[in-house]
Amino acid sequence: MAQNAAAEKAAKKQMKQMKKDIFALQQRAMQAEEAQQRAEEENQALKTQLNRRTGPSANNAEGHATNRLKLNSSETKAWKKRAKLAGSPIYWEIERFATPGQLVVVRDVIYHMSKSPGPIWLEDWFQQEIHEGARKGRSAIVHSVQAMCDRIFGIAHEDFEDRLRRPNLPRVIDLRNFLHLNEKNEDGSPDLSQFFRDVTIVRVLRLMLYGKSAINTGKRSSKARKCYSKLWHITRITPSLLAFAATIIHFVLSGDPYFEEGSGSINYSAWFHARLRLLEAVYDHHRNAYNSLMKYYNKEVLGINNQGVEVDDHGDVQGTPDEDVGMDVDDLEFLENLGG
Repeated sequence: MAQNAAAEKAAKKQMKQMKKDIFALQQRAMQAEEAQQRAEEENQALKTQLNRRTGPSANNAEGHATNRLKLNSSETKAWKKRAKLAGSPIYWEIERFATPGQLVVVRDVIYHMSKSPGPIWLEDWFQQEIHEGARKGRSAIVHSVQAMCDRIFGIAHEDFEDRLRRPNLPRVIDLRNFLHLNEKNEDGSPDLSQFFRDVTIVRVLRLMLYGKSAINTGKRSSKARKCYSKLWHITRITPSLLAFAATIIHFVLSGDPYFEEGSGSINYSAWFHARLRLLEAVYDHHRNAYNSLMKYYNKEVLGINNQGVEVDDHGDVQGTPDEDVGMDVDDLEFLENLGG
């Protein structure tokens, strides 16, 4: 009798869990359908706007001026603020390895805004504010990583301040292989249990998404300002987030004065995209290792347990960069030894 009761209880519990799982799947399906419908509507609206801007009447400055919305100073200020916050989520929320095309970028920006800009999007000042907001956000993150060098890298501020001496510090030299591309198995193949897995990346992601109070513990202070994880709508760690964190670490440790393209010892934009290609190679050839990596960061940074998800790198993209652009000797050797 006791065994029957226990079995019946277990069966009821299992049935209850199944109902929860089915409901969750139905909710996700509905959300996906709504998102798809909204994306199609945004696509159509954006195509119309882009046609208006690039069509035969686009050069008619007088006609364009008469179609502009007239905003008062407070409305303009509010839209500038929205624009500055809109540029950041472009890459971070979606699982992708390729740089999205113009239409996808515009759709993502508008989708994440609290209010649709409509024809305001066509104003040059509005798009400039979006670019400036993204640039300032990136610079602020880099500055925060440098300021937290003791907690992220274990290097004292007085040692870290001198950019010229920084690359030769013993601790910095030790950190050069923080992506662990040189770690090998006995057969000479890359040790994927260590690939791209480092506590410095965890700490930088925690700082980026939750603020300095979360660097070591992963727990955000209740007194902290609204964190980037909310502003960027982050629900999971993506390849772009990992590549961005790695690029920041590489830049900060290099001692280069500027993060902008062509201003440092390397092209950081190319280096960022090369990190994405390394992650994509592991995704393509060793899916279990890739899923394990993403599960590790989702747990360590976001505090969630999940299985690997399928990456959507299809659709409207800018084009595939040269395979070797942004790659160094270690990167190329890693890919050569990765195999299928």
